[in-house]
Amino acid sequence: MECAGAKAAIASLWQVSDGGTQALMESFYNAIQDLRLTKAEVLAKSQRAMIASSKDSGFSHSYYWSTIGRRLSSLATNFR
Repeated sequence: MECAGAKAAIASLWQVSDGGTQALMESFYNAIQDLRLTKAEVLAKSQRAMIASSKDSGFSHSYYWSTIGRRLSSLATNFR
């Protein structure tokens, strides 16, 4: 992806819940419209929103989306 010109990539280290990933990415793409935040800050904001989400949603536990966060956190120095 980098060779193709991508400035940033979102990936998972292993298989994760489709529903949890969808919820996290919806939150991420809604929050990224705030141009004052870096992508890493947007990710952190999205993770906090997932944790604070209703237990009824079924995705508040990091089990459903944390591998994405870990992967992006390891890229955070280049993830602006």
